[in-house]
Amino acid sequence: MRKLVFTIYQQILRLYVATLRIKSTEIIHQIGASGNVGEVLKTRGFSRVLIITDSVPIGLGILADMLKGLKKSGIDYAIYDGVVPNPTILNIEEAKALYLKNRCQAIVAFGGGSVIDCAKMTGVVALTGKRVKRYDMMIPMIPKMAPLVAVPTTAGTGSEVTISAVITDEARRKKMAITDARLAPDVAVLDAALMTGLPKAITAATGIDALTHAVEAYVGNWKFKSTDAYAVKAVIQIFKYLERAYIDGGDMEARHEMAIGATYGGYAFRTAGVGYVHGIAHRLSELYGVPHGLANAIVLPHILKKSFPAIYKKLADLSKKAGLAGAGKTDWQIAEDFVGMIVALNDRLGIPKYADMILREDIPRIAARAIGEANKTYPVPDVMNKKEMAAFVATLMPPIN
Repeated sequence: MRKLVFTIYQQILRLYVATLRIKSTEIIHQIGASGNVGEVLKTRGFSRVLIITDSVPIGLGILADMLKGLKKSGIDYAIYDGVVPNPTILNIEEAKALYLKNRCQAIVAFGGGSVIDCAKMTGVVALTGKRVKRYDMMIPMIPKMAPLVAVPTTAGTGSEVTISAVITDEARRKKMAITDARLAPDVAVLDAALMTGLPKAITAATGIDALTHAVEAYVGNWKFKSTDAYAVKAVIQIFKYLERAYIDGGDMEARHEMAIGATYGGYAFRTAGVGYVHGIAHRLSELYGVPHGLANAIVLPHILKKSFPAIYKKLADLSKKAGLAGAGKTDWQIAEDFVGMIVALNDRLGIPKYADMILREDIPRIAARAIGEANKTYPVPDVMNKKEMAAFVATLMPPIN
């Protein structure tokens, strides 16, 4: 009965999602485009901005071109570089204080998904004066957000176009998945030159993160023609270019195309939603500090196998449209092949097969929070209860020899 209730509830949410009026994000995708961010801001009438980033771009020196462009355009800026891999409420409060102190008019997020998510919620609380936890609800009703230019330095989260932000409440050791139409950035600047120095492990994990967005969006129960089309495009891009970018980080074409593929993945799930992969991955991040992309990459094949009877026709359809299906095979066989391709790609990219960080005593909490997030928020195609989820989470642990 509870499964039926959740299924009906998800369909009601689908009707709500279909009514959302999401602002259009201007996409600039060009090698070297980060150097033109100053002109983008100047054209929009901004003269004082807060740059939100983390220690990695600072250490690599890849902010230099953008900072030169800001100075050339007469843009004053302050920099907050304290964002951690799973951004916290403290990060947002610190960034907000800097935004207000410097009387900033807009925010530039320069980094991966964690940085962009932090920037989104900083822009909200800086303008509303509310605490982040105020928006940890199904329909958060965010009234406004500071103008945001997102400059992703990884090809994965798609946060540069999504209407979501995932923030860690460090006091409760809980990830808050906040979704609101106002969270879409105003501009996304895709500059592959920023991604050439990424370590192989980050390239792999963020790439499979993008694939997860596309696949979960396609097999979920909030299907729209537009999101399906983006999911197909993302799958094509990722299977064609991710391994190339992994093998040769300086392959500019592969980096450029992966940046576009990740954005496609973001467009796919921003209204079509995600599923249990994210519901579980968020637990691995909040309890054990696993980076979001890696957590998704580990969990994805397991969920696809668990939900296979409920989703195989959609998986087969996705595989066919992406040009990956073999001829003369049944939908079941095509779907099996597709899951096998993901498993094989994970293996080639060095993604662990199991979540060896899970502690058995944590399984009840992981299960409860995973279904608490997913069943109430995502269009999961194969609804699990707490007992079923706990049994599934146990299968993510390495087998005992």
